[in-house]
Amino acid sequence: MQRYQTEDERRKAMRAKINKTIKRGRRRKRIIRRLRKAVPGICIGVLIAGMGAWCIAAPLPDPDDYEPYRFQAENGQWYTQEEYEQMSRERDAYHQREREEAEKEAQMIRDYQEQYQKDQEAEWKLYQEQMRTGLIHSMDFDANDAYLLEKIAMAEAESEDTEGKALVMLVVLNRVWDARFPDTIEEVIMQDGAFTPVSNGRYDKVEPDADCMKAMELITVEHWDESQGALYFEKASDESTWHSRNLQKLFTHGAHTFYTEKE
Repeated sequence: MQRYQTEDERRKAMRAKINKTIKRGRRRKRIIRRLRKAVPGICIGVLIAGMGAWCIAAPLPDPDDYEPYRFQAENGQWYTQEEYEQMSRERDAYHQREREEAEKEAQMIRDYQEQYQKDQEAEWKLYQEQMRTGLIHSMDFDANDAYLLEKIAMAEAESEDTEGKALVMLVVLNRVWDARFPDTIEEVIMQDGAFTPVSNGRYDKVEPDADCMKAMELITVEHWDESQGALYFEKASDESTWHSRNLQKLFTHGAHTFYTEKE
């Protein structure tokens, strides 16, 4: 044990020990504080390093070990990608079938409408033909009416065949039966500007021949009518005429082209 000569030396020595102890304690506290600050970072670094090492060392996962990814698509249902694609294909196929069936139905309706229209037109044409035939059957030709028809046929179609002469007579009769023309044979023939031979005087000069009488028998006895309801005729020509521009052409027979009103 160290001996001190004086009390002051002893006190100084004691004070020095105390200061040394205090400094040592302070150093220890600083070290502890530093360690406390460093430990979390060290732990995190160690953890990261361990995870990295595990990821490197661990084998890659097998996709077959995992359940296929599922997602919510429609109506609150969950589907895999494959299920959803299959459902989409089935839905598209269904919609395609629906469109095809709708198109078939629409085409059937169109076909029916077209056929109905054709049937109606055919029935109307048949009705008109029957009406004209009925009018021919029911018309009571007196001698004067027959003579007037034969005269206009002679004046307009002297060089035509029997049917050509009959067609001229039928044009006159068609006009008699049409509300847009006069109601009698004589009035139709004599209508102002209706027939050129009447206007130029030829009608008054000609007399019917035997073929005109035969054409009259063709209409009244055999009930022949191939006029298609013609209301006009003119000399056949390739040139543009009032008739060709303003009327509907029906047919040409011999030297005459026959027309009706445009619909």
